[in-house]
Amino acid sequence: MVSFYRVFCCVGLFAFGVLLLQGQTLGQITSTWTGGAYGTWNSAANWNNGSVPGQPHNGVADFGGGFQSVAVPFQLNSFTRIQKISGGVLELNLGGLTMGTVPHYTMSGLPITAFIGGESGGAHANITVTNGTWNNAGRIQFLSTTASSFNQGASLTIGRNANVSAESIYAPISQHLTTQGLPFVSILSQGTLTVSGFSQQVQYRLNGGVLSFNSSNPFQGYSGPQPFTGSQSGVVMTWGTGGLQFTATATADDLASFSVAAGRSATVHSTGVANLGQTTNLTGGTILASNGVAIGQGRSLVGYGAVSGPVIGQAGSSITATGVLDLGSNVIGGFRTDGALNVQSHKVRLHSQNQALIGGVASLSGGTLESGTNGSIALGSGGAISGHGLVNAKFEGAAGSYIVATGGNLTIGREVTGGFFHLGQLATSNNTVTVLNSTRSTLGNQTTLGVNDMAGTLIVSNGAFLEFGRTITGFGTIDSQNVASKAMIINGDVIGNSASQQLTFNGYVKGIGTFENVVMNGTFAPGLSPAISHVDNLTLGNNAVLEMEIGGLTPGSQYDKLIDSGLLALNGTLKLILIDGYNPTAGATFDLIDWNSSIGSFANIDFSLAGLDTGLAWDTSALYTTGLVSVTAVPEPSAILLVGSVMAMTVARRRRT
Repeated sequence: MVSFYRVFCCVGLFAFGVLLLQGQTLGQITSTWTGGAYGTWNSAANWNNGSVPGQPHNGVADFGGGFQSVAVPFQLNSFTRIQKISGGVLELNLGGLTMGTVPHYTMSGLPITAFIGGESGGAHANITVTNGTWNNAGRIQFLSTTASSFNQGASLTIGRNANVSAESIYAPISQHLTTQGLPFVSILSQGTLTVSGFSQQVQYRLNGGVLSFNSSNPFQGYSGPQPFTGSQSGVVMTWGTGGLQFTATATADDLASFSVAAGRSATVHSTGVANLGQTTNLTGGTILASNGVAIGQGRSLVGYGAVSGPVIGQAGSSITATGVLDLGSNVIGGFRTDGALNVQSHKVRLHSQNQALIGGVASLSGGTLESGTNGSIALGSGGAISGHGLVNAKFEGAAGSYIVATGGNLTIGREVTGGFFHLGQLATSNNTVTVLNSTRSTLGNQTTLGVNDMAGTLIVSNGAFLEFGRTITGFGTIDSQNVASKAMIINGDVIGNSASQQLTFNGYVKGIGTFENVVMNGTFAPGLSPAISHVDNLTLGNNAVLEMEIGGLTPGSQYDKLIDSGLLALNGTLKLILIDGYNPTAGATFDLIDWNSSIGSFANIDFSLAGLDTGLAWDTSALYTTGLVSVTAVPEPSAILLVGSVMAMTVARRRRT
């Protein structure tokens, strides 16, 4: 005998045979079956104490001591009713035998084997099946005489080494009493329950046992609380001919809501992707699904723990972390979601052999979103990362994707080659966005700093590319290193909000893009080789260096030229650099700078990389009036002495006369 859990079970041989267990308030008397294979249930001679189980008896049907037939375990007369007393248990100990095929009988067109009832006032009916196999148990129904007294803890327990198969297990929805909780089925370690039909309004406590559904739609019409509850350990749930088959077909149904607790795991065997139910809760446990799970529209995965296997979130689905959550597996397409991924203040790791793809919105509130080993995170078109925290992954964003910092600072990318590559839109708001890459990052078609007159900051420590047709706009600061090898290469357009709300570069900047309402506090080297650069309201700060390359006499193709259509504010250092082996001669003139209006002047002009031949010198006398610098001849020292001597003699003669 096994310890008593709550459970149901029994079978009918004659028409309309029914086993009905109901709670009573009388004392307990145990009657033990002695009727053998073909004894009649309601015959007192077939019970050890001469009393048929009913009011007020318990019943124990023990077939371990001499049961021979495998055809029929025992017989029920038509409409036989066994009354179940309060707290009593009917236990069927099969003695390791198989009870064989029991024919179904029909009541109102439905095959019914047994009822398990509960009574108000705390009474409950329980059946425990142990040590053997009970095939074709028929339709198991939890029932009571009135809707108000439904269930009250009625239960069916499949004990260790017991195997039960049934057509269906259910409780009528019309008799569901939510304040009392659902009746439950417990499956202990090494116990199995196979349901060929459907299950409704029943909770399953899978304590190491195996629950199998051989129907494509076992939870049809289900509307009650979670059908899986309690401590789930060692659970292997199978469904259909190939396992728990939430296959991605039009006819396949899905698993109803369930929970997996810490230290527990639920293994899903499926021939295709298994569709999770309305709400799947992880409280530290693991879902193992080698062929993957899908979260459908309007459905959710909530908690912390792991889903080991490919994970697919469909549009309108949601994944919400309440602790550290690992999702996906190291296979191609190991993780993808077009729904919401709510990292919140926690850590979510996405595992995929190639890219973990986010086509919906991933939101962070101080948490961390990261990729697994050697993986990366990609935003698809329409996908977004929003919030503040850390995205610790090699990152790629498609055109039409979004990165938006809200509520605090956001760091994204990884210090590896290709650590950050974005073709979409990035907005800092009034926060700081830090982009990580071991080489230059690629900025997308639109990067916006600041919001509502408040400045934002973009940090790209190893520089970035802004390609043709792309823009940086807004109000704030772009920080990068002031080193040519880590330069910001700007071939697109940079546009500050206004002359009072400018965009400020603190690092090395080069490229053939345009700049409007921009402050340079680092090095500005117009062009990629000599070029004409167009700016509007450019300010060169105290620490700025304007590098102008000179390799010939033609502006744009042989030397740099800067044209400001607005107000040019000069400061810092002008640095001239001779390139391509060019050696200017006396009279060479270079129109370096044009402006509509200007203020200020350079604090220093650096000729260290623009050395001239002996007898030549740079002339910057027209720099602040016409923007010209030129090369002029310097007289030899001997010629200067000769001229001085002639002038002295002339003065002496005049004095003598």
